[in-house]
Amino acid sequence: MIPVEGVDLCDPENGLFKALVHMISIFCVGITLLGILAFVLTRLWYGMAMEVLFLFGYAFILFFSHKRIRFTANILTVIYTLNAASATLIIFPRQYGFHYFLLIVPSLTWNLFRKGDIEKYFYTLFALIAFYLAEFTTGFSSLHGLTPYTRLFFGSNILLLSLVSMACMNCFTRITKQDNSRLSHMACTDPLTGLENRRFFDLTGERDFEILKRENKELSVLMIDLDHFKAVNDSYGHGAGDKVLEGVGQSLKGAFRNADKVCRYGGEEFLVLLKGTGIENGLRIAEEVRNRIQNLDFIDYPGISITASIGVSHMTPEDHCLKDITLRSDKALYYAKDAGRNCVKDDHNNSIIY
Repeated sequence: MIPVEGVDLCDPENGLFKALVHMISIFCVGITLLGILAFVLTRLWYGMAMEVLFLFGYAFILFFSHKRIRFTANILTVIYTLNAASATLIIFPRQYGFHYFLLIVPSLTWNLFRKGDIEKYFYTLFALIAFYLAEFTTGFSSLHGLTPYTRLFFGSNILLLSLVSMACMNCFTRITKQDNSRLSHMACTDPLTGLENRRFFDLTGERDFEILKRENKELSVLMIDLDHFKAVNDSYGHGAGDKVLEGVGQSLKGAFRNADKVCRYGGEEFLVLLKGTGIENGLRIAEEVRNRIQNLDFIDYPGISITASIGVSHMTPEDHCLKDITLRSDKALYYAKDAGRNCVKDDHNNSIIY
């Protein structure tokens, strides 16, 4: 299994695991249907009868692949292994090449079962022993002998095995990338407010700075700090503080364009990167945000009234990186706090002029 930190793809409760079992079941049904068609055309009735029997098993798995997923994974592995083993140990000689499908079992079980699950070791051992017996021994007499179609079946099985392997690897890769993308999103998102976090800002903000500076476009940064937030926790409890942060986060999310970056910078601080925005518009937007926060209502805590101090800075030709701007917005924030809080200041200690 490709390791994905923090998420167990083999967890039965994981939707990706269910999708994987469902996908493998569909592949098995498709392969079995092709096998039935080939056996009918070549009048190999033993093979057709065997494939029809296993088809019912795969259809059962496909139907229940969204229920009792752990049980379904075991049944899927057992049926697939018995299908491949019986085809080459009982029905057909090894010259047909059906036993090569047993080599899929180890990778199949390592993706369907977790590290401590004993089943995957048992299934892998059984498949490898069956493969060894089919490839290197003559102790089993097949019900069907060699025919003019032997080489055709051998070549078809090798081709089909390659196609199935490639399809499975593509699916496993896609599922892993999808889960890595989800983990990456989780790593860059503040779970309480739903905003991006400081890590996301640091990773992507510098790139935005370089692009905007190269294109001679404007950039403003807002540093927002909730006034006396500790008093909310002390008076109403941390649950109330979380509600305030959640409410402010949702308000900020709806206050800016998709092109702007809004993140929870830490604690009760929020940072906003405004693309294509000069200092005057930055001050105006910051004032609108301040009013927006001041007018927030918290239904579960009607006694809470929150305000914010906001510092605004603007990109200048002398700035070499985004940090230069954020440091000035932090400086502007202290001007706002020194002015009595609940106001907006830029890094020159100016407020918006109406």
